[in-house]
Amino acid sequence: MRTKIQYKDFEPGEFTNEKDRTAEETVELITSFPWHDQRDHLVVSLTNPGVTIEGSNNDFLKLTPYYNGKYVLHYLDAQHHLYTRSFDRLEDSIP
Repeated sequence: MRTKIQYKDFEPGEFTNEKDRTAEETVELITSFPWHDQRDHLVVSLTNPGVTIEGSNNDFLKLTPYYNGKYVLHYLDAQHHLYTRSFDRLEDSIP
């Protein structure tokens, strides 16, 4: 999986640490991301800090902080349909 990171002080579309990772490496990336620090002054949007997984069909899955200490997964399919789902706990978003 092609994964990359976006931090709160990045410009929209700016990412770092972009590389192919296994599922296990991606879970490690998600669990080691500084979620608490990246929530500071959060305005919820698609360009929030978080971890993005780029699919082979020009689709994207991005995990970001959400309102009230929650997390949200945004999925953008190849036809540009956007789906979102929020989670109370980070570990619930991983499966």
